[in-house]
Amino acid sequence: MQRGLGYEGIDVIKIGVMMGFISILLVYVIYGVQVGKGMGNKVYDNMSDAEIETDNANLKSLSYDYAILPAASVYSLIQYNSNEIHDITCYICDNAHGKYETVSDTPCLLEHLQGKVKLITEYDEMLGQYHLKIYPYSYTIKFDANGGSGNMANQEFVYDNSNSSSVLGEALTKNAFYKQGYNFAGWSITKGGNVTYTEGQKVKNLLLFGEFILYAVWTQ
Repeated sequence: MQRGLGYEGIDVIKIGVMMGFISILLVYVIYGVQVGKGMGNKVYDNMSDAEIETDNANLKSLSYDYAILPAASVYSLIQYNSNEIHDITCYICDNAHGKYETVSDTPCLLEHLQGKVKLITEYDEMLGQYHLKIYPYSYTIKFDANGGSGNMANQEFVYDNSNSSSVLGEALTKNAFYKQGYNFAGWSITKGGNVTYTEGQKVKNLLLFGEFILYAVWTQ
C-alpha cells in the first residue's frame, strides 16, 4: 500500500513553491532596481546637461556684441539673468526711439514670442549690470490659397536687410497654388481684397516682427 505525502510532504512542497516565488520576485526587484537606476542616471545626466546649458546662457558671452536668437530664447535668458539686468530697450515696440522698461516690468517679449530678434548687451561698469537692446530681425510671410488648392512653405524675411541685392527687397516666393477654372492674379493683404503684390514682386519691411498673411487672388 502506497503512502501519501502527508502533512510534512505538503509543507515541504509549499515551502519550495514559496521559495521559488520569492526567487522570481527578487529577480524582478533587482532588475527593476537596475532599470530604475539606469533611468535615474539618464534623467540626472539630462538635468546636468540642461544645467550646463543654462549656466552657459549668461550675458557675459554676449557683452558688447550681438546675437540673433529666437524671441522665446531671449525671454528665457532675461528671466534667468534678471538680477544682472538693469534695463531693456525694445525697438520692436517703438522702432524709432525704443520702448524703455526695467526687468521688474513684464518684459514686452511676451508679446513678441514669434520669430527671431537681434539682441545687443552692454555692460555698465558703474552699475555692475547690463543694458539690453532688442531689435526686430525677421518676420514670416504665410501664404493662403484663399479657396485654391496646393501647399506653399512660409517665407522668412530679414527686417531692413542691407545685404539684399536690391533696395526693393526680396522677391516673394513663386505661387504654387491652383484653382480649377481660375487664373492667379497676385496677392492681397486681406481675404477678399484686391491685388496688393504681384507674382514674384520684391518686398521689404512689410512687418517689424511676427507673421504676415498674403491671400491668393483668383480671376476667371
